[in-house]
Amino acid sequence: MLLVSLCSISLLPVAWSHEHEDKAPPPPAERRTNVSAEQLAKLLKDAPAPAIATPETLQLPPLPAGVEELNFKDFYKMPVGPLGLEPTAKLQTLNGKRVRIVGFMAEIKLDDKRQMIFSSVPLKPQPEEYGVADEIPATHILVTVPGNPEEEIRFTPGPMLLTGVLSVGTVGGETSFVRMQLDEAPTSGK
Repeated sequence: MLLVSLCSISLLPVAWSHEHEDKAPPPPAERRTNVSAEQLAKLLKDAPAPAIATPETLQLPPLPAGVEELNFKDFYKMPVGPLGLEPTAKLQTLNGKRVRIVGFMAEIKLDDKRQMIFSSVPLKPQPEEYGVADEIPATHILVTVPGNPEEEIRFTPGPMLLTGVLSVGTVGGETSFVRMQLDEAPTSGK
């Protein structure tokens, strides 16, 4: 694993030999490998892209009647302008409608046992250390899962396909701009 130092654009190996635990690690100058901007660009270009689940990369079942497809890239206008994040016309149009979206459940416990944060990438924020403000992307959804309010929803790893009613805009003291009320799970009798 390598760390990138932006000051001198150099790569630092994270681990060094621990043959002699009583010795201090070598000074940074001895651990550093200087690279040019071109070499760094090539390293970053050749690095494998993270797998992100989107409707285009997964085989999804047909879209149910009355449900619109939503993608995290449809949330805000890009590039971000002088007014900051601005919701797209598509996001605003879907307010109050049933939508379907692919993403990942964040591995974090919320105060409300029936809520979860849903994002385009897997997340494991550390709120005890830093709070969640810097670790959760703006393009996330606060999802409310129907069910017994005393039963906590369990973390589910991997991509998920959710369908529910979308709510866009600020409400009361809520900090999430985009929310979803999940559809009730079908019962075996239906």
